[in-house]
Amino acid sequence: MIAVIGGEGWSAQSVVLAPDIERPCGHVYRYATGRLAVRDSADHPSWCSRAGCRERRQHRSRRLPVSSGRPEVVRADVALVAGDIPGMDMPPRVTLRVSEDDVCREIVLSTAQAAVLVHRLRQLLDLSGARPRNGRWRFPPRC
Repeated sequence: MIAVIGGEGWSAQSVVLAPDIERPCGHVYRYATGRLAVRDSADHPSWCSRAGCRERRQHRSRRLPVSSGRPEVVRADVALVAGDIPGMDMPPRVTLRVSEDDVCREIVLSTAQAAVLVHRLRQLLDLSGARPRNGRWRFPPRC
């Protein structure tokens, strides 16, 4: 098992689990980035997809779709980005890409702006009557 983990460029480390965590011995949780929780390279942030960073001069996470599970006119996705400039530690930013028909727009927000946006969106959803239930958003019936 350790050879397999090491072969993937990961590192194995024994840790004491909290009493309420139940998982089999040797179980490894793999995050959405495909990496373990630890930063395994000084060249890339832990959230970086590690594809084309040098050419783009930008670290970029995997794009996460903003999808309701229903057909939508507007398609959107979000990602983290940060400049890849040697010797400079650039803070990550949140990019929101929205496309409709053949028109695509992208805006970049600081993480502070993104946090405020999340708060404002929750306020608006509360006003609309939308409520999360069983992991899915439920919307009030249309008039």
